[in-house]
Amino acid sequence: MRLALGAALLVLTVAGCSADLPPILNPNLDAAHIAALPSHAGLRDVHYVSVFAGPDGRAYTQQSGTVQLQPVRALSQVISPGPGAGGFAPAEYREVNGVTYNQMLPGWSHPRWQAFPAAASAGPTGNPAWFDQWWQLGRFRIEGQEGSAVDRAWRLVAQQANMGPQATVRLWIRQRDGYPLQYRLTFVKGTTTVTFDRWNSGARVNAPAPADLLPPPANAPVAGQLLFSGGSLRVLSVDYAYHGSIGLAPVPAGSHLVGTEVYVDAPAGTFMLPDYSKWQLLDGAGNAYPAQTNGAYGGKGGGSDLLAFFTMSDAAAAPYTLHVVFTDIPGMQMQGVKPPPGYMPPPPKVVLDGLIKLT
Repeated sequence: MRLALGAALLVLTVAGCSADLPPILNPNLDAAHIAALPSHAGLRDVHYVSVFAGPDGRAYTQQSGTVQLQPVRALSQVISPGPGAGGFAPAEYREVNGVTYNQMLPGWSHPRWQAFPAAASAGPTGNPAWFDQWWQLGRFRIEGQEGSAVDRAWRLVAQQANMGPQATVRLWIRQRDGYPLQYRLTFVKGTTTVTFDRWNSGARVNAPAPADLLPPPANAPVAGQLLFSGGSLRVLSVDYAYHGSIGLAPVPAGSHLVGTEVYVDAPAGTFMLPDYSKWQLLDGAGNAYPAQTNGAYGGKGGGSDLLAFFTMSDAAAAPYTLHVVFTDIPGMQMQGVKPPPGYMPPPPKVVLDGLIKLT
């Protein structure tokens, strides 16, 4: 059988240039060439789903997103827990033109992002969804073929010595067009499987809007602002009917949850700790609703993005005012100095107590 197949290949090669042959009949295609086919397949965008499963077979995390090669190089990835896991809001990660964007405060109504250079994570081992870099993953060999006679795929395998003696990468690449179908990394801690299911659908990955970046630009729209010596508090957003995954649940009948996002602009080295026990949201009649839940990114004054939630009566009416209180932090603890025996830190001192009218 092998001789017959070899004779057929020889006849086809003589009849025409090997470049004219279908990939499966091209005798010049070795494993290295096959691994590089996705980078030359003319793909503009590909949707994928990635799952990490432990040695027990349980799916712990899953991701989905888009790899975009044209018109610009970009990638998106939404990370969520495996089935049955709770207490985790899906968060998104993006790479656009060499810059990475990490979503902050997942679960909040108004996503915020931090930007970093992408050089450290752009390589093939950083994210296997970059299928055009698979050929760099190792010395592949053809392990087999799968699929029907009209829609067949190569299966390549390579060892990953840097991850342990048993670590292997397998690639599934479609023969008729060189499209990526699947990536699978198996190592001692589990298995990562990336499956590509839509090609050239027109999906696009865009950089976040400048107003959604942290720190927010000076001209970012605000719902209220409070100036203080050396800095300011900016209420970046207010959600008067919050239904996300961060706030208090369940909300009592006749009430609804309001979320506020406050950004602290303060000089470097200024320590301002929000005292949420004293935060209040006031309605137009002067009724005060204390903070119920809270969260924060940062927390050392300059560069802090703070969330506070309030359970407010459905009968409450505008205008609304946010009451905020910040305290200092004793310097000895913040500087990492071990206090002497018997040392009693001074009580926190209120450094800011003010009202912010909301629009």
